[in-house]
Amino acid sequence: AGLVTLTARPNYRALGPRFGKSTNDAANVLRKLPEEALRGLQAGDAVTFHVDGVEYPVEEGDVEVVEEAAGDLVVRSEQGHTAALEPSLDDGLRAEGLARELVNRIQRLRKDAGLEITDRIALGVSGPEQVRDAAEAWRDFIAGETLAVEVTISESLDPGAWAAHRLRRAET
Repeated sequence: AGLVTLTARPNYRALGPRFGKSTNDAANVLRKLPEEALRGLQAGDAVTFHVDGVEYPVEEGDVEVVEEAAGDLVVRSEQGHTAALEPSLDDGLRAEGLARELVNRIQRLRKDAGLEITDRIALGVSGPEQVRDAAEAWRDFIAGETLAVEVTISESLDPGAWAAHRLRRAET
């Protein structure tokens, strides 16, 4: 109940033939239906309303029940079940997203270089501070996904010097 608020959106095409000149009055009354009544409509319960002192049943098509999320939540309801997601990102989720993007790009570079899927690599990561921080926090994940036996994270890497360093280490 606290995840969504329900509002009624009258259907003038359905109300017009029934209410004629009182269509706007009927629409205004339907807009003001309490949430309990709207929940009843969603559940298939009979709901009535009054126009000009006469009681009418809400018929199918008279009104659309619209769900609006409370706060910043993203809410979806279907067949009596409601799910809400908190879409805000914290630093941990941003770092994980960057790490996954690094893996994606590294895998693409592996493919472009013609490496076999089982080939092990030495990996050097450089870039802005948040990229380096994400790579450090997710070092094991990145290494495991890219088959890196060594991961070097630095503020700046000279590819030529780093490759020469790696070759010298491999020879020893």
